[in-house]
Amino acid sequence: MQAYRETDFVVRHDGGEIVLRVGALNRRLDPLLKAAQCETWAFVTAWNPASKVLPRRVNAERNRRLRRDIARHGYRCLPGEGRARSGEWPPEKSFLILGIPLSEARIIGCRYGQLAILVGRLGKKARLCRCLS
Repeated sequence: MQAYRETDFVVRHDGGEIVLRVGALNRRLDPLLKAAQCETWAFVTAWNPASKVLPRRVNAERNRRLRRDIARHGYRCLPGEGRARSGEWPPEKSFLILGIPLSEARIIGCRYGQLAILVGRLGKKARLCRCLS
């Protein structure tokens, strides 16, 4: 879990980046949520399940499936990337899913083999949600 706490969860939006961190409030995210008429969000990837590095092409295909799952459930998402601040772990392509309830976000994280995902609510600090133990 410490690795997650030392990661920047970066969302690309309007030509810029919004950086989310565990335990931190990000005031730039709230207007985005309000505009989308959402209260909740989750930052999820399909890359490197159970923190085991997979080949880039395998990770890319896993993320394409994740993107299709998000769309099939009717959620809007924005592209992103998890970046270890130490630089010791490769960046992971990810998605910020808008309006997804925590319970559904956790199911998706588990389905894609993630140990944890980052979640939050409008006006609240980002927090980790364990998926696999």
